[in-house]
Amino acid sequence: MTKFLKPGNTLSGFFFYVLSLIFFVCVLSACKSTDPSWHTFKTVLSKTEPKFNPSLEYITVELDGRTSHLALGYRELVKGRPLEHWYSGAGEMLEMVDGRVNKALGMTFEIRGNKGRPPAWESFDDVRQTQVWTREIDIMPGYRYGVEEEITTVKLSKENLPVQKTKYPKDAIWFQERVITKDIQGKTQQFQQLFAVLNNRVIYSEQCFHKNMCMSFQRDQQVAR
Repeated sequence: MTKFLKPGNTLSGFFFYVLSLIFFVCVLSACKSTDPSWHTFKTVLSKTEPKFNPSLEYITVELDGRTSHLALGYRELVKGRPLEHWYSGAGEMLEMVDGRVNKALGMTFEIRGNKGRPPAWESFDDVRQTQVWTREIDIMPGYRYGVEEEITTVKLSKENLPVQKTKYPKDAIWFQERVITKDIQGKTQQFQQLFAVLNNRVIYSEQCFHKNMCMSFQRDQQVAR
């Protein structure tokens, strides 16, 4: 039968006992230090309010109830679609193409490569409301390259708009996505994403790095003013 050290045995035994208790409590309470999403954005989602530059454009990022802001580095058109690089004060970078997260660099969890041709927002109409497409992404950690994802994008009707619609222009068009992929153990998982598009530009989205790590992005040019 296994015997546990008691704190009264020796001084070293006492410290081992205390450390064991701390580790046990940490495991049971799912300490934030073991949360990969917290590690990924621990510098992006700092508690200190940044100083905004009125000449820059920002997006507000929210993860697990915590918010922060990323500043636009540059924007250019690539094959007719806007490619944007957004930066945190600590150097993390999100690359977005047509409002979708394409790459994430400088973080604990990274998307280093992305091969896919998502449908253009303007390609949806009343007849063609659902489109299915695929992409391959390269993920770190774990050196997971060529991870396949099957994505079903649906243009939502006015009757099926999400609750968030009250916060955004009435003319915004909403899209919902179902993403089917595999986790690091090879098990199939799926999650949903959400986009609000106005004048073919994403003004709000909820996007996921994986099933347990989803965040929202709010475009706000006036945040610094």
